[in-house]
Amino acid sequence: MKKLFEQISGLLNEWYHDLKVRLIFTISLFVILPIALITFFSTRYLEEQFSRNQDQYLRSTLAIATSEMQQRQNSVRTAALCIAQEVSTPQAVKQKDTKVLEEKLALLRNNFNKVDYAIMLDPDNHIIARSGANIRFNPNDRLGAMNRDVCRTGNPINANEKMPLSDLFAEGSEEFKKFTVELKQGIAGEGEYMQQALCEVTMVPVMDTEDSDKVIACMVLIGICNSDYYFPSYINSKATNGFLVLTVDGVHVSTKSTEGEDRSWIVGHKAGSITSSKADDGTYSGKVYLRGVPHLFIDHPLRNYSGDLVGYISFGLQEDQFSGIVEDNRKQTLFIGILCFVLFAPLIWLMAAQVRQNQKHLELLVRRRTKDLESAVEELKQLNETKNRFLSNITHELRTPLCVIINACDFLKGGYSGTLNEKQYRYVDNASECGSHLLTLINNLLDLTRLRSGKTRARFTRFSVHAFVDTIVNEMRNYRPDAHISMQTFFEPEDFEVTADPQMLRQIIFNLLSNALKFSLPDSRITIRVQKMEESRQMRISIADEGIGIARENLERIFNEFEQIENPMTKKRPGTGLGLPIVKKLAELHHGTISLQSELGKGTEAILLLPLKQDSLFEAGETIQQSI
Repeated sequence: MKKLFEQISGLLNEWYHDLKVRLIFTISLFVILPIALITFFSTRYLEEQFSRNQDQYLRSTLAIATSEMQQRQNSVRTAALCIAQEVSTPQAVKQKDTKVLEEKLALLRNNFNKVDYAIMLDPDNHIIARSGANIRFNPNDRLGAMNRDVCRTGNPINANEKMPLSDLFAEGSEEFKKFTVELKQGIAGEGEYMQQALCEVTMVPVMDTEDSDKVIACMVLIGICNSDYYFPSYINSKATNGFLVLTVDGVHVSTKSTEGEDRSWIVGHKAGSITSSKADDGTYSGKVYLRGVPHLFIDHPLRNYSGDLVGYISFGLQEDQFSGIVEDNRKQTLFIGILCFVLFAPLIWLMAAQVRQNQKHLELLVRRRTKDLESAVEELKQLNETKNRFLSNITHELRTPLCVIINACDFLKGGYSGTLNEKQYRYVDNASECGSHLLTLINNLLDLTRLRSGKTRARFTRFSVHAFVDTIVNEMRNYRPDAHISMQTFFEPEDFEVTADPQMLRQIIFNLLSNALKFSLPDSRITIRVQKMEESRQMRISIADEGIGIARENLERIFNEFEQIENPMTKKRPGTGLGLPIVKKLAELHHGTISLQSELGKGTEAILLLPLKQDSLFEAGETIQQSI
């Protein structure tokens, strides 16, 4: 019995040992090994991701600072341009009214906390006005050369420049002392003051009101970067670690900590030697030791108006800080990844199978629906072509007898077949007017049909605008002679050339003027303005009347075909409802736009925008055909 028990016990031990080995093998193969592989590859991936995130974090924060610098410079330039374009500014320059000009400079300084220096110069580099008694100007330095460029070209300048403080402020003055940087330990000349300043320079021309191409003065605004409050506090919310630094001639002149300890001790110290790599965008990134502590840095070069290097803007972060930022994320990501893999792998497989089945079903439905839509589109195309052919044929057939009727009425009205009495003349005149209205409708239908079918082609050519527009306006002056409506034309500049189809442009202007005359009140005025817009390279034609106006909710409807807004004028002078839709299609054929601005009871302004040139293929004397 004892021997049997020992045999059974031995068998059970062997079975248990064999089961244990199998369980260990199974767990190792299907659990431990996958987790080990996942851990290994995820660690390698996270290390690479760590390096990429490190560089991305540095670059993103630096991009915030450089973007803010550029935005501030643009804001200063925009405000300065507004003041320079005020009528009172060139008047004050001509009258040498220093008080008015200094008030304008003071206004800019009060509205922008980083405008530390403001003067007004004439083209000969003489000071007209300044924002303070301690302001200095050296006509032989960078500002003098840049002022001559602005006065010569008439273009504003935004630039980063490096200048001696003694060229900007009187030595010993409060402003001079404010922006000097004391040199710290490790720099030759320790205890002395660095007098070079990194400056944001904005220069804006003041144009002569009588000669728009003549510059009579230049407004110079400078923000000096040698200060520890240079970067705005809102960067704190963008980069919660690290600090920004400005460097000139190898010396840190400005800094702003984004969070944590004060970094103002950096100002005046020599820039550390960076072990770096240069990127394609010209930035340098690498490691620098500050007080023996490794920091990750990225430097972006700052260049002046001439393209010369004047300094660097940098973002730094203590290396162990960045490690702490991503270390927790790495552990959490690894844990969650393994857990999700173990728990959700079967569910993901089932969902993938369901998605594949649904995708096949959707693809089948899409193919069926696409086939149905293609058939419907083809049928609509055929119907549209049939309709267009019918309209084209019927309009051609109607024009000939209508022309005969109109000519016969004109013949009778002219008295060539005998004198008509008053009643006969009235009947003939009504018939002639109705025939003319019907002929206009037919012509518009024919034009619209051609535009829809794509048979209308624009023949672009270059021509002078002034004489072209004047000819059309003069032809339209007798449209409503009994209403005594005056038409005034203005050209800015007096004349220029445009590339367009003359016949189509004539039809556009004719239709717009016809509408303006039709809906203008007696003894009112129509203003035609033709402008050359240099920045957008467009021609702008504005036709404004003092008529009945259009309600705002109807401004879009009026461009629909056969759409007419109900008002007393349309009953007296009915139209076809096709003029503006044709104008819109002709404008689009020129890659342009047409829009309306109107107010009930005050009038309507039609604004046509066309490119000055149609495309790069156009050359003088060449005709281009383009299908709509």
